[in-house]
Amino acid sequence: MFSNLHQHTDYSLHDGFAKIPELVSKAKELGYPALAITDHGTVTGLIDFYQECKKQDIKPVLGCEFYYTNEITVNDTPTYHLLILAKNNTGYKNLMKLDTYAHKHFYRKPRIGIEALREYHEGLICTTACIAGPLSAEDPLSIYRDLLGVFGSEDLYIEIQPHDFPEQIEYNKKWADYFPESKTIVTLDSHYINKEDIQPHKLWLGLGDDSQYYASDDYYLRSEKEIIDWFEGYGIDARPYIDNVQEIVDKCNVEIEFGGEHYPVFCDDPETYVRGKCNEGYKNMGISSYPNKSVYINQVKHELDVLNQLGYMNYFCIIDDMLRWCRENNIPTGLGRGSVVGSTVAWLMGITQIDPIKYNLVFERFANPERVTPADVDTDVSTPRRNEVINYIQQRYGEVYQIRTISYIKEKSAVQRAGQALGIEPAVVNKVSKNLVNVEDMNATTKKEKEWKELAMKFRGHIISYGKHASAVLVAPEDVCNWTAVEKQGDDMVVCHDFHQLEAQGLLKLDILGLETLDVLEQTKHRIGKDIDVARIPTDDKPTAEMLRRCDTKGCFQIESQVMTNIIRRMNVKTVEDMVAVVALGRPGPLDSGMVEHFLKRRNHQEKVVYDDPKLEPILKDTEGIIVYQEQIMQIAQTLCGYTLGQADNLRRIVGRKKVDEMQPVIDDMIEKGVQNGHSRDVMKKITDNIVTFASYGFNRGHSAAYGMTAWATAWFKCHYRPYFMASLLDSNCKDKPKLVDYIMDCKKSGIKIFPPTLEHRNCYADYDEDGGYIILGLNCISGVGNVDIPKDAPKDFKLFMDSYGSLNKRVIENLIKAGVFKGNRDEMIQYVIWFKDKRKSKPPFKYTETMYNKAEEEAKVIGMSFCDIFEDFEMNAVNNVTIFGYEVLEVKGRKTRNGKPMAFVKVRDNKEVRDLVIFNQRYKELKAHKVYEMKLRASRIMDFHECVHK
Repeated sequence: MFSNLHQHTDYSLHDGFAKIPELVSKAKELGYPALAITDHGTVTGLIDFYQECKKQDIKPVLGCEFYYTNEITVNDTPTYHLLILAKNNTGYKNLMKLDTYAHKHFYRKPRIGIEALREYHEGLICTTACIAGPLSAEDPLSIYRDLLGVFGSEDLYIEIQPHDFPEQIEYNKKWADYFPESKTIVTLDSHYINKEDIQPHKLWLGLGDDSQYYASDDYYLRSEKEIIDWFEGYGIDARPYIDNVQEIVDKCNVEIEFGGEHYPVFCDDPETYVRGKCNEGYKNMGISSYPNKSVYINQVKHELDVLNQLGYMNYFCIIDDMLRWCRENNIPTGLGRGSVVGSTVAWLMGITQIDPIKYNLVFERFANPERVTPADVDTDVSTPRRNEVINYIQQRYGEVYQIRTISYIKEKSAVQRAGQALGIEPAVVNKVSKNLVNVEDMNATTKKEKEWKELAMKFRGHIISYGKHASAVLVAPEDVCNWTAVEKQGDDMVVCHDFHQLEAQGLLKLDILGLETLDVLEQTKHRIGKDIDVARIPTDDKPTAEMLRRCDTKGCFQIESQVMTNIIRRMNVKTVEDMVAVVALGRPGPLDSGMVEHFLKRRNHQEKVVYDDPKLEPILKDTEGIIVYQEQIMQIAQTLCGYTLGQADNLRRIVGRKKVDEMQPVIDDMIEKGVQNGHSRDVMKKITDNIVTFASYGFNRGHSAAYGMTAWATAWFKCHYRPYFMASLLDSNCKDKPKLVDYIMDCKKSGIKIFPPTLEHRNCYADYDEDGGYIILGLNCISGVGNVDIPKDAPKDFKLFMDSYGSLNKRVIENLIKAGVFKGNRDEMIQYVIWFKDKRKSKPPFKYTETMYNKAEEEAKVIGMSFCDIFEDFEMNAVNNVTIFGYEVLEVKGRKTRNGKPMAFVKVRDNKEVRDLVIFNQRYKELKAHKVYEMKLRASRIMDFHECVHK
């Protein structure tokens, strides 16, 4: 029986057009006993393919089409395609090693040579691939002999293919009997599934009808009879070659192992270590004096039993060790992130900083003994020091790599890409796609529209790109190629399978996220000169709450947007508990559903709070009778239906996925259990309807608690140590000029004096004088200067500075001048630098009278804003600050409306504040950053404008 051993899938980016489930189904329909995956220069799709083949009961053959070169140490040498297939698990590991080798020797493409094959050939089969294979080289006999020397006549095969173009036909006749030592096989160089997919394939790749990239239109899967008939037409009996295919299939028996645990081992007795850390935390927290200490003791005992049952103890030790190392090396870490915040054990160990019992969190949201999954603790660390943490993990535990992500084209994007491929006007594409949820929603009546819709349906779900996970890293206790390959991703090397596939093989995945807010808080504490524990900041501080209610939220973590500020104001925020709700509510789902509006109206007594059952009040009281948190769903199921929290977590997970076929049985069960517990069927139906409505919007309360506290902490520091907090914030955003200006104007608005940079301060300096707080911007706020080492005692006199530091880059010195670091005529100093760098002039320009230099504009270019009155040099007679305003433009971001029309978001400033405006016409392209304009506005919309004229 025929099985195709040369098969490309979606994972062959920019080449393949075959989604794996549909591909395997087609192979099964054609009666193939097996199917191979051989994508170009990658093994990323192997596990996905393997699992789908097992699911559909077809034998998977795992391989890769490599790029082979005779001279691996020379970059610009020819490469030839070479097919490698794994016979067994040793071969599978060597396939991973070959792919890793290829990407380490990347030049335009991942490449291998004969040396790599000699080292990693065990358990592998080699075939000569397509007409772009090694037999197309100038000296094919030499390459063939090299390959024969590695694989022998048993595992080296010659490929011929039934593709209908002259070169292939000639190749088949030439090579079928050219090398008698090796056996010939028939393969299909398949890049798409069905014959009719040729046009969608070409359109997906952007190939025109006259493209010669594929020499014939027959790169699809065919039946054995079609193949035999095709070869007979050229006088070739393909049956013996198909028998050789079956010989390879019989040889290939890879079994990928899933499950188990391949974590590095922290210590011989992790359970004793965890218990010891809990006891230590219990003493340090002073829990023995708590009136409800028994609650903590019982909870910890319960959690330890579950963690031990699930095998999480070693994992907890590794996380604890990583965070301990961070603390010892003064690397800021977060209060907690995700569902682990619900663990009292994690809190006592110092993995999190939020008391789960105080905040009514649910441990089973993190660890559910009735749904065993790999442990998953997300950790926030200092952004600039994240790599130090990863390096420690590597030194302590084994090989560490970042992890690949895979992006699939979604419904709306599929419609847009199909429209572009068919040459449909952009405005029409945008109009049709703007409100679509599914491709099926397209209203196609004309022939062209039907073609467009059909193509979009072909496009959706295909892989469009690879990326790098923002936080996840893989930790392997030994050679990572025992499980996965390492491939080039941009400038990085990443493991090529996604983290779900890696976790399924029992490997350790750690999520280490960079969070700049941690650096802002750490720098603020350093400026204050006190080691303030962020986790112990007063949670009901009145001045902080008053500041938040005034909408003074600039720079505060996750709450500075207009949407969040509006929720805070209307909620009348008073404590951290309110901030926990703000973090959960201020997201697209709750906002779009109307849930936030109901919450706020109830909070402000504009809408009555009603509980469908009295037992819901203790669960929903703090959220105005509305299900805001996922944990509330679990508690409702436990209280009304008698579920364990583990069962309730399963319910929460299934309902949240919104898959009707999965969801309805668990909802029916919940209703029946509720009725059995004495609740009316109508009430239970109403409650479950609410759960279904809010389940997909419900947020993890543990995560909300940690991030709500972080938001509160930033607000507390801003309230009580504003200059120090703002200076740290300015440092953190010094490269983002529009945001930098936004924060500078916020400082000025609150009465903090802001001074331009001086040579004394590398970073922003903050303090108080008799008039209040002030900030001196650091040199890091000047474009092009931030990383240059200029000593604090460098001469302030410009010419003395040039005598000592004139060798600095010309742009650096000019930007120092433009920023106002030196006193004197900036025009003359700029000319002096030009003379200094180009000494062809007879004498230095000590006097320079012609003024070509716009001080305010140039200052704004290098700092983001000018410190002088930006309007003093301009005629501003029409400005009335009612309909006509004067603004300096900071940033223009061009966009298109949903109808495909031009528009832009425009950030502007006057001498008092920064403002966001919008313009809905093509004229936005005339607006230039750091130019001053008179603008006619209607609300925040620019109706007309003109550039201001100098006096």
